[in-house]
Amino acid sequence: MTAPPESKGRSGPPLGKMLSLLELLADSNRPMSLADLARAAELPKSTTHRLLHGLLREQLVKRTQHGYSMGSYLFDLLRTTRSMVRRIERLIKPSLTELYDKTHAVVSVGALDGLNVFTLDTVYNHSHLPLIQRLAGFTPGHCTGIGKVLLAYRERSAALLSESTLTSFTPRTLTCPAALHSQFPAIRRAGLAYVDGEFLPGVVELAAPIFDDCGEAVLGIGVTATADRLDPATVASAVRRTAATVTTTLRESQHAAQLRFLLT
Repeated sequence: MTAPPESKGRSGPPLGKMLSLLELLADSNRPMSLADLARAAELPKSTTHRLLHGLLREQLVKRTQHGYSMGSYLFDLLRTTRSMVRRIERLIKPSLTELYDKTHAVVSVGALDGLNVFTLDTVYNHSHLPLIQRLAGFTPGHCTGIGKVLLAYRERSAALLSESTLTSFTPRTLTCPAALHSQFPAIRRAGLAYVDGEFLPGVVELAAPIFDDCGEAVLGIGVTATADRLDPATVASAVRRTAATVTTTLRESQHAAQLRFLLT
């Protein structure tokens, strides 16, 4: 008996196939027909139709006379998320500005995305522009202050580090997961992570965690400057106090729960 030919369609759970269809629609500059989607996703038409029915029900896609296109749900979610982030930024800005006035260093608030840190807000002046250009966007978590302090409080940090390839940026970058993980108890005891030239040569960073209403470290606040312009012993207490103030501010405003929704 001859076995039936294998389908060219992508294997895996329905969610993965649904995401493939959403990616195709997001990349298309026009509505796509059922046949176009099935062909592009390498799925049978019957499977594609069934998946689209589920996506239509959740308003993730919409159907017109010209075919299928992205629905309103993801756009509404993105708009809501951006609005939440802006409200949180406005709420914590005074604390960031006050810390900048005390340290005259780059002050940043960031969160973990896997092993990378993305920055939510930064306070700096024009003299910091060369440094800001290097810190913009995503930065590696294993060799930056905010990254280390958040990883120290993350339950799965050991597994996350061991499953990843850690890039070396300077001779001081730690790329051994066990060596990094061994630093975390001391970071938790101090409530601070200190990084000296591990990401950028001659640049130091001191960071403290910001907790949500369940006690989970969801954000980190850090001060960054060249080594000759930042004395960790002098600014450590200010960084801790600011992190505690922001934690209290978010909890009292009930935005801590929103942070958990956004970042976990």
